[in-house]
Amino acid sequence: MKPKVYMIGFVILVAIISSKTVGDTRLVKKLLPIQKDSAYAAEIKQYQRLNHDILENATYQIEGSIITLNNGTATFDVAGVVSFDRAVYGDLNSDEIEDAVVFLRVGHGGTGSWGYFVPVINDNGRPRVRKSLLIGDRTIVNTLNITNQRVIADLIIYSQNDPLCCPSLDVRYTYRYSESILEQI
Repeated sequence: MKPKVYMIGFVILVAIISSKTVGDTRLVKKLLPIQKDSAYAAEIKQYQRLNHDILENATYQIEGSIITLNNGTATFDVAGVVSFDRAVYGDLNSDEIEDAVVFLRVGHGGTGSWGYFVPVINDNGRPRVRKSLLIGDRTIVNTLNITNQRVIADLIIYSQNDPLCCPSLDVRYTYRYSESILEQI
């Protein structure tokens, strides 16, 4: 009986050691229940976390162009400029790993400033950028959060009578991540 117990302990120990060196914690989560508030769980989440540095240098697809940001900005086409505005973090796909939604601004040399939400799935610290969602021209993002696999955005958009300079309509939109895109619900 004791050799079996030792063997099981050895297998769990090997899984823990390899997860720390390789970075894949899925096997450990299946073999060993981890308390959410334990120091080890915090270490796992820290290792897997996406951050602004990663996202400000990731590759995105916007308006049919593949764009790699360099410290939060990139140029494309003749006069196009993409800039990283912000990112929020939370679980989008129910895998208990923190993902991100990035808000990018795109300008083409005129007064327009097109906003995009881009879901980024965390694949063990590697960003898996998904399809961008156009939210509008000169749309103001007051707040952006991820809660319970939902993206909640408090925006100021254009009402029917607003001049092009000045959106004035406060709205709250909720999105869910499904099939690699954000869908408004």
